[in-house]
Amino acid sequence: MVTMPGPAFDGTARKLTEDGELRAVSNYRKHPHRLNVTRDVDVQSNVSRLPEPMRETLQISGQTVAEFDVKSAHAVLLGMLYKGETGAEWAKEKARFADQVLLGFPSIYGERKQWKVDFLSALNQRTRVARHASEGYREFERLFPLLAEKAARMKWRNKNAVGRLLRCEMAKIQKQLLIENHADGIPSIPVVDSAVVAMPEGIHAQHRAAFRTAWRLGAPIAELTGTAPRIEGSNGENFRFFL
Repeated sequence: MVTMPGPAFDGTARKLTEDGELRAVSNYRKHPHRLNVTRDVDVQSNVSRLPEPMRETLQISGQTVAEFDVKSAHAVLLGMLYKGETGAEWAKEKARFADQVLLGFPSIYGERKQWKVDFLSALNQRTRVARHASEGYREFERLFPLLAEKAARMKWRNKNAVGRLLRCEMAKIQKQLLIENHADGIPSIPVVDSAVVAMPEGIHAQHRAAFRTAWRLGAPIAELTGTAPRIEGSNGENFRFFL
């Protein structure tokens, strides 16, 4: 599988202004196929580090691409912690959590996702520090006190326990997606909580690639959490899967 810049790559790159984005583009130009696997079995590459607008301008083996993203993936995956919990209060809170999954967690990430980075960092901090550093984390504790208390107990033993659990589960999902998409002839590149896939010729073939990619991202998360995350495609196709 070979990735290369598409016709819009250079023009889109010229619009970037952030130093980190410019470095990511420079690194991709120098080493387009470089990748590494983290301790959490997460595949990271110079493609996955590109800003989202740049990834959409790539080609895979000469084909244009579309990216399929799990809306608020790491917040959604926190729903794994409801497993095994029973009782009316847990059920009521889980229903509130499912409502936020549908909305994309604006209460935690912020309406314009301005709290997202701080919240994700807070998942790897001691609870006292997380509460102080992240407004999104304070909202998490307010909206989902039972879930937040369970996360706090996990982080008391190891401050990275919650964040690492979410990363490992997402990495497993991505690994299986790559295997199954490859078997179906759908070249794919993992990007943390999304996948960039080659779009074949023809509307029906494109929908097939989109649906199977979205299913392989969304269905495992639905099974893990009991909720149905939104899978948003840069090609305009969006999905939710209820199990």
